[in-house]
Amino acid sequence: MKELLNNIVSNDYAHAKWLNTLSLMENCGARKISACEDFSFTNIIQLKHAAEEHRHAYYLKKQLQKLGLEGFERYTKDNLLAGFSSMQYLNRLDVSVSRYLKNSLNLQGIPLKYASYLFVTYRTSSR
Repeated sequence: MKELLNNIVSNDYAHAKWLNTLSLMENCGARKISACEDFSFTNIIQLKHAAEEHRHAYYLKKQLQKLGLEGFERYTKDNLLAGFSSMQYLNRLDVSVSRYLKNSLNLQGIPLKYASYLFVTYRTSSR
């Protein structure tokens, strides 16, 4: 892993793509957290988690700016590691988890979205 990271950060463009990809993942996570919130039952843990994810996305973009490269203002396939795969990763994981929970626990609506949020959060944070 150390060798891989050294290879990434030794090349400014690979480093920029890596930081942009991480920022994308954090931003997507924050948006998914917000999407699963119930209007009247949103708890402080969810709010804190969404705020942290947005802060991480912002911080990674700020670090990316320090490289001084142009063209990384947006999340597009050309300025991410693994392009479309990176853009679709969390969505695919969310769909798979939701399908599993719906079929195995017969969940629907907000309970399904919230359970999916918990499972996806656990999956991505336990890696």
